[in-house]
Amino acid sequence: MEKIFDIRFLVPPILTLFFVFIFSPEHFLYWISKSNLIGIFSSTSLYILGFGIMISSIVDRLISFGNLRSSKYGEAEKNILKNNFFKKENIDISEDSKKDSDVLELGCWLVLNRLDNESQHLKDQIHKRWNWAISNFNFFMALIFAIFIILLGLLFKIIPITNICWTLLWFVITISSILIFYFNGNYARNSVLKMDRILVRNFETILSMNENIRESKISINDKLNQ
Repeated sequence: MEKIFDIRFLVPPILTLFFVFIFSPEHFLYWISKSNLIGIFSSTSLYILGFGIMISSIVDRLISFGNLRSSKYGEAEKNILKNNFFKKENIDISEDSKKDSDVLELGCWLVLNRLDNESQHLKDQIHKRWNWAISNFNFFMALIFAIFIILLGLLFKIIPITNICWTLLWFVITISSILIFYFNGNYARNSVLKMDRILVRNFETILSMNENIRESKISINDKLNQ
């Protein structure tokens, strides 16, 4: 999960190609045997990277359009962020306004940044979970593309149906995978947004705890140095 670039930009298009390939392996193996393999392999990496960036861009656009990054902060939570970080910003306290989503997202990052340095593991876990959510949404979109490519191929009779039972099984497996990726991504996303709200609500308490810990460490060091 550390190599987020690979997971977000390389795995989704490879997943698409894999599911397209297994729809009719005989057809695609025959097509590859009649093609210029050197040309295919030399350009594959660029195609995969370009397709991966396209998938990720579409997912990012949908998330932004649906305001899915917003943690749906309540009035009390917005007041905490406003009083501690954004006194000069005109945040709409009364409702979850889309125009405030970037400011509020920044607020959560600032809250994380104010945590004690020893809380790096906590920060990493939250970021990993968000990256995993985005990755699952990318996988979801990749399989949507796989179905689209197959349906287009069937419509124009580019891809043959070799076995009706295998075709039905392929669609069942693909749609099941789509649902799994979607629900996994949505679960991870909701977990992060819930954690964001909990951190904001308890921001002042966390600061107080960290201050007490620092004072205790200073006191212990002073005693050791005496």
